[in-house]
Amino acid sequence: MVTALGHTDSRPDSASARFSVFAAQHGGFHAAPSYTTDVDYSAIAPGQDVIVAGMGLAFVDLLVLLMEGRGGRFETMSDGELRYLPSGKEPKLWAGSRRGVPYHSKISAQLKGAAPGPLRFFSAAAVGQLLEKHEELDFREHLWPLIAKEAGYFYYREVLTGSPERAAMAWESFEAQFNGLDWYSRERAELIAAAVPETALHLDLERLDDPFRGVYFADHQDVQTALAQYIKRDLQQRDSPDHPETLALFLAFLHVYMEVGRVVPVERLNAPSQQHIHGWWHGFFSFVDSGPPPHRLRQMLALHRAGLLEFLGPSLEVSVDQTNGTFIASSRQSGVRISTTALIEARLPATSLARSLNPVLASLHSSGLGTEQQLLTSDGIRSTGKLLVTAQHQLVGAGGNTQAALFGIGPGTSGWGAGAFARPSTNAAPFRENDALARNILEAIRVTPTTSQTAPSEPAAAGKN
Repeated sequence: MVTALGHTDSRPDSASARFSVFAAQHGGFHAAPSYTTDVDYSAIAPGQDVIVAGMGLAFVDLLVLLMEGRGGRFETMSDGELRYLPSGKEPKLWAGSRRGVPYHSKISAQLKGAAPGPLRFFSAAAVGQLLEKHEELDFREHLWPLIAKEAGYFYYREVLTGSPERAAMAWESFEAQFNGLDWYSRERAELIAAAVPETALHLDLERLDDPFRGVYFADHQDVQTALAQYIKRDLQQRDSPDHPETLALFLAFLHVYMEVGRVVPVERLNAPSQQHIHGWWHGFFSFVDSGPPPHRLRQMLALHRAGLLEFLGPSLEVSVDQTNGTFIASSRQSGVRISTTALIEARLPATSLARSLNPVLASLHSSGLGTEQQLLTSDGIRSTGKLLVTAQHQLVGAGGNTQAALFGIGPGTSGWGAGAFARPSTNAAPFRENDALARNILEAIRVTPTTSQTAPSEPAAAGKN
C-alpha cells in the first residue's frame, strides 16, 4: 500500500480546542485552523468585529469569502488603484500574525541578465565537505550561510548583469571577489556597497524574513500606515518589470528548496536543525516564494481603505477574557488591542497523524503500523505530526520496525521534497521523489514474499491538495 496524500483535515490542537469550547460557552464564534472554503461563516454578522490570526494564503481566501462573497465588488479608479464598494453585509476584520504582514506577492518581472545556472554554493560537493569536517550538521551554522550566499549570488548577478546602469562594478569583477567571501563577513558587505550604490537594492535576508523586527509603533494609525506602505512597496518590487532581481531571488530559493532533501542526509543533522528545516526554513520559503497573485494584495489595500480591514501588527497574541466572554488580540510591538466575540484562525491545520481525520492515516496510527516523526529539541522530544518514513519511503511502525510493504510520500510525511513546486525544466523534487518511490516499490515486490505485512482494511483516500 502507498499513502500519497496531500494536506488532510485534523482535529484541532489543544489551544484551538480550548478556543472552540470558550466560544461555545459564551455564544461567540471560533473557526479553528481548516480549509477556508470548508467553514460556515454565516454566523458572523454584518459589521461585526472579527479577529483574524494569520495572514497567509488562507487569509487571502477568507477575504474573498467575507467581502466579495457577501456581495461587495471592486472597481478600478482612474489612477489604477482599486476601490471597494461594500454591500453592507461584510464584517470588519482585524488581522495580524507573527510577522504582521501578508505573504509576498507573486512576481511578474522577467530576468534581464545572465540566465540562472546550477547552484554553486549550496551543492552536494559543498555539503559533502561539511560532512567530512563535522559529525553532525547545524542548519544555522553550516547550511544557512551557504543558502544565503547562493541567494545573494543569484540576486546580485541579476542586478549587475540585468541592470548595469544601477551598478558601479562589472559582474566579472564582483563575482571573482564574491566567490571567496563568507556571506556573513564585513568584506562581503563592503563589496556589495561598492558594487551597488543604491542601498534599497541591498539584499537583507533577515529583514526579508521579519520586516518589522524590533519596530515599535507610536499608535494605531502608525501601524496602519506602515503596513499599507509595506504592501505597496512589495507590489512595486514584485509586480513591476523594473525589479527582476526579485525573480532571481525567487529562483534561488526554489532551487535550494528542491535540493535540501537530496544533498543533506537527515541522519547527519542535529535534532534542532531537523526541526529548523521543517519549520523555519519551510515557512520562510513559503513566505517569499508562495504568495498570492498581486491583484489580491491590491484588493487587500482597497479593503483597508474602505475601513473593513485593520492591521493588528506583528507579534500577535490571542487570549480570552473570561469575565466578558470575549477574545482579545494584542501586539506588544504595535500596542493595538481589540476585544470581540469572534476569532478566525486563518491557517491550515497542522499536520498530525494522531489527530488526523483521514481514515487511512487514523487506521495506521491506531494499529501502530504508522508513527509520528519525533525530534529532540531544547525543550525535549517533540512530534512533528508527520508520518515517519525511511529514506526508502517505507513506513516505520510503533516498535521502530520498518513496514516492508507500506510506503508513504507527500507533505504529510517526514520525507522531503514531495510538497515542493513542480516547475517546468527544473527536474522538480516531487518528480524525483516519485521516481525513487517507484524504484523502491519494485524492489520491495522483488524481494518481499506475498505473505508479508498487509495494509489496513480501509481503502486509500485522496487528501486535499
